[in-house]
Amino acid sequence: MKNIVIYSVLFNFFFFSINAQNKVVEMLNNTTSTTQLTKKVDSLLFFGSESDMQSIISYYRSKRNGEKISEITKKIIEKFPTGKVAANENILAISKQENVKTMETMVEAFLVKFENSDFDFDSLYLIACDRSAKNKSTEHFLKYFNLIDNNEIKNTVVKYCATMLIEKSPDDIEALLNETLRNYRIGLNNKDDYYRYVELYSEIFETRGQWQKALDYFEESFFNMKSKTSKKIKRYSDLLMENKQYRKAFVVLDSLIRSGQGNTELKNRWATTYKKVFPENDFNMYSKEIVGEITKQSQEDIIKKVVLEKAPDFTLKDIDGKIHTLEDFKGKYLVIDLWATWCGPCKRSFPAMQEAVNKYKNDKDVKFLFVHTWENSKTPKQDAVSYLNENGFNFDLYMDTKNPQTGVNEMAKALSVNSIPAKIIIDKNGNLRYKGSGFGGGDDQLVVELSALIDYVKAN
Repeated sequence: MKNIVIYSVLFNFFFFSINAQNKVVEMLNNTTSTTQLTKKVDSLLFFGSESDMQSIISYYRSKRNGEKISEITKKIIEKFPTGKVAANENILAISKQENVKTMETMVEAFLVKFENSDFDFDSLYLIACDRSAKNKSTEHFLKYFNLIDNNEIKNTVVKYCATMLIEKSPDDIEALLNETLRNYRIGLNNKDDYYRYVELYSEIFETRGQWQKALDYFEESFFNMKSKTSKKIKRYSDLLMENKQYRKAFVVLDSLIRSGQGNTELKNRWATTYKKVFPENDFNMYSKEIVGEITKQSQEDIIKKVVLEKAPDFTLKDIDGKIHTLEDFKGKYLVIDLWATWCGPCKRSFPAMQEAVNKYKNDKDVKFLFVHTWENSKTPKQDAVSYLNENGFNFDLYMDTKNPQTGVNEMAKALSVNSIPAKIIIDKNGNLRYKGSGFGGGDDQLVVELSALIDYVKAN
């Protein structure tokens, strides 16, 4: 989420004109002849403004044609070497730079090259702050932060970058927070921002080991948050436990577990607080009762999501390059997980998916397919294999790479997948029984729901 917020600032600057060029994109979309499309694109590239040419990028982005996007981008930069697209490519390179010294050199070169452009340099400094914070360089972070003129961008930097430097430089970050809250009091921020800053104060006091102050500040923020994620609840329970408020911590964790949002780490804390509060009671008996309630409710809810329709045929490759179709898996109950290495929710769901795989590993009728799709690199198989190996996931990996002629990920298209992660269940007779997408963040809930689906489909 943090990177999405930060880089949306740049996206709005670089591509603000694309929305104004809807007519150009519409014109390209309405061109059915490949020959005519090529002529229109060539004409825009030769006679058009940079804004017109950006519209071509927008068109090919909608077609997921990375090769064409790269080709058009190169031509735009050749024609407008100090234009918005050229600036964008430079900024993207800076945003990916891991070495802070190299980044500093790139920033200085950017300032010289685009000195006479209408580029908003505050956006450049925002990216530089982000990279500096990720590299734990307080010196560089403060250097670029102090160059920012726009208070709203300064506040964005504090909200999303400062937390990375709190452990190393709590005093410096506290000074920035003090300045930010002064700005807030004169109306430059909204209420949600204020509670984010309060939460950062809590992190500062936690770094200093001032647990009661850390808890006081966090509670002010926590009880005013619109969305209480499992990560926030975990931190709240940690602070309560550090302050030996075990009963309160148990209530918080118990509510989370009952909602199906638990994972191994949270369940361990749940067990610890239960035993502190109820030392004479049997936790194992209590936990089985709660898990039973969750399972029963999930089973009742999940049946409503089951369908029965003929599954479309599809093709995909295993990691050895062998092509498979739906027919190859006939007689198996398929659990298909479509994912990508760039997809955060996909990867966050994997601990729960590994638990589900382990649960059914001895069931010869159930087959899990982890299908990498919608790749955004030239080495998707290598990326996928490396990610799974590095993180210890024991999955059967398959590839749904783009067709080089059409630029389409054919399995995702055949199954009408519009977003990932996507979970699909096909029964042994080739019928589609379930299709869902997204991940809410609860390991327990995903395992329980997926298990309920598999068991129900097998029985019906």
